[in-house]
Amino acid sequence: MDRIGHTVLMTKIDRIKVSLESLHQQLRTHRLYAAIKTLDDLIIFMSHHVFSVWDFMNLLKTLQSQITCTTIPWKPVLYPENARLINAIVLEEESDVIDGKVTSHFGFYLSALNALQPDNGIKEFLVHLDLGNSYSDLIALPYVPTGARPFLETTYKIIQGPLIGVASAFTYGRESIIPTLFQQIVNQAEVIQNPQLKKFVDYLERHIELDGDVHSKLAEQMVENLCQTEDDLLIAIETAKEALEARIALWDQILLQIEARLI
Repeated sequence: MDRIGHTVLMTKIDRIKVSLESLHQQLRTHRLYAAIKTLDDLIIFMSHHVFSVWDFMNLLKTLQSQITCTTIPWKPVLYPENARLINAIVLEEESDVIDGKVTSHFGFYLSALNALQPDNGIKEFLVHLDLGNSYSDLIALPYVPTGARPFLETTYKIIQGPLIGVASAFTYGRESIIPTLFQQIVNQAEVIQNPQLKKFVDYLERHIELDGDVHSKLAEQMVENLCQTEDDLLIAIETAKEALEARIALWDQILLQIEARLI
């Protein structure tokens, strides 16, 4: 009786968070962070993670296209609050001001990677992107690290599913967990004390600031607005789990690459 009563009293957001706690804990305590000890280690991380940064924008743009009106003729949206929430996130993700310059977060991250490793696969990837290749073709290109492909494939699957699933993966697989994950990397002395990594650290700290204080709260409100039924709640939980499991698998693959370099 007490357990049933407790479940009833829990909000939908609380139930999502409780369901995801074990996966969040796996990410918070992953061995990858401590394994990043050299500049070469970090380059391995960034050369994989940069595709996740690009991939994030596809989740975000899927939400924007479905929650706001981006077609002509324009028509009023059903839930203006959700439109405001997602547009506020898009504004900073796509056109933030960092170090006094307007840039997308992806563009800023890419410039940080290019400064460390000018010859990286993302350049060839972007050429194919400009040529109009499909999403599925892009993530199968040989320039995408093998360890990153399953992560991208998971996002591609999610954005083709229900809107509540996309919103939940975005919120609980990205925005709400990213500050904790990035803080783990910033805490590494090899990262924070290396002047070559200033731009990368600036990127991480900007995300810690925005996602921790602003974006995660906006995204969670969006999920709460969209989660109208018990079925919605179940989809939100299962899709967020799928996104988090894909992140753990990505971290596992990057760790393997770092450890293989030492053999």
